[in-house]
Amino acid sequence: MKKPIFIKNAVILTASSLILRVLGVVFKVWVAARVGGEGMGAYQLIISVYWLFCAFSQTGVSVAVTRLCADCISLSRDFRPVIKKAFLITLITALFSAAVMFSFSGTISNISIGNNSFETCFKILSLSIIPVGFSACFRGFFFAVRKASVSAFSQIFEQIIRIGVSFALVVRFSKYGIVASCIALSLGDCISETVCALHLYLSYRKRAKKLICGAAPYVCGMRQVLRISFPLTAGRYISLALRTAESIMVPKGLSKSGMGAKASLEIFGNIKAMALPVLLFPSGFFSAISSLLVPEISAAGAKGHRLVVKELCGRIINLTLIISIIFACQFAFCGRQIGMLLYKTNSVGVLLCLLAPLLPLMFIDVVCDGLLKGLDCQRFSFFCGVSDSALRLLGVLILLPRYGATGFIFVMYFSNIYTAALNITMLFKKSDCSINTTKSIFLPLCIGIIITKGLSLVLPALTKDNLIFICLFFSISTLAYFGGLFLTKCISPYEIKDAVTP
Repeated sequence: MKKPIFIKNAVILTASSLILRVLGVVFKVWVAARVGGEGMGAYQLIISVYWLFCAFSQTGVSVAVTRLCADCISLSRDFRPVIKKAFLITLITALFSAAVMFSFSGTISNISIGNNSFETCFKILSLSIIPVGFSACFRGFFFAVRKASVSAFSQIFEQIIRIGVSFALVVRFSKYGIVASCIALSLGDCISETVCALHLYLSYRKRAKKLICGAAPYVCGMRQVLRISFPLTAGRYISLALRTAESIMVPKGLSKSGMGAKASLEIFGNIKAMALPVLLFPSGFFSAISSLLVPEISAAGAKGHRLVVKELCGRIINLTLIISIIFACQFAFCGRQIGMLLYKTNSVGVLLCLLAPLLPLMFIDVVCDGLLKGLDCQRFSFFCGVSDSALRLLGVLILLPRYGATGFIFVMYFSNIYTAALNITMLFKKSDCSINTTKSIFLPLCIGIIITKGLSLVLPALTKDNLIFICLFFSISTLAYFGGLFLTKCISPYEIKDAVTP
């Protein structure tokens, strides 16, 4: 890919991700004010189960479409056989998933939440599983043809529809209780996913006509698509199944530690639906780079350009560490103010501070995921995801009844350290890249802690307004941090440019 196109797509995906996260956080803040922590916890459980069924129909197929279509286009061949096979796989798996979820919605509600009051939510969401699967195929195609703008616009369009529909319905039905609010949110999800799939389909037809003219025939069998998609889908599905079981067991484990059922669901909602979305807000840049690197790393590896792979992987990993460290420091010393500003509660702020050190590990996982997929490491991703989810579930079952919320925080730390260690080790092995621990970890960490800790002590004397405090804290600390990195020669503007341009 030419550098200007890569940069343009990276900027588009980063900007769209930030817009989506802003909209998502603002909407969740509003919903939390309407339904409370208990309602957020219940809906988070519903969504966890829903994504388990969705994963069966769309996880690996998207990557398979991206890689195979990119190969076809580079060789001037007709990519439609790839799309047809991917659609067939998606249709079969999505129909099965939707039928099971719809037919057993009452049982699923009873198992996951403890009663069948939320049966209607699962029935509604089951109707959107097929559109979600088709959308994944289309997005894979647009990444292959380097048209990230279409996928980005569709996601923003989808989020706007979701928020609009959900807002109108929640306002009207939230007075009838948590169940009615969750049904309203489920309708918003279902309608938005369906409209998004239709928009992507129309965009695909328009784009496809321009690419298939004069293209040579290409024979694509189911085996080619399944070779890439099956390990990813199986790994993601098993991982999500274990994560869903974990989500169901967390409130129950917290209850066994001495908390009531309502308090347990509220803590779960505070962590999963309120704190984590805020923490992961800056991950848009890393998600964008990760998605765009799949076809680039795959192409370089296929041509035997090991030096290109090594340099690109090394630059991306080192840049990820440097950028994620300042975010970790900012949330660690400003989490309480953010929690009070967004949710008017100190408990979410405390969680933000406690979970902030996990950010470098989380962002490394995001980037390594894209790099390893490009290096044809589907089987490793399968092992990594499944083993991590199994260990998390085991930790929840053992630690939560005894240690409560502290046990769950420990499980999250162990999980992220475990997956980051596995991913980094495999990436080093496959690409021969390395990390400069002094310039990418030690010095940035020292600079970040000194700056953010200092500002946390000085700024309260200048303003008592949380919004002004947060704006000043993030802007000053970011500028001072990168200024310190440039002065200590940890990084240069040229290294940042090179890291995001293959």
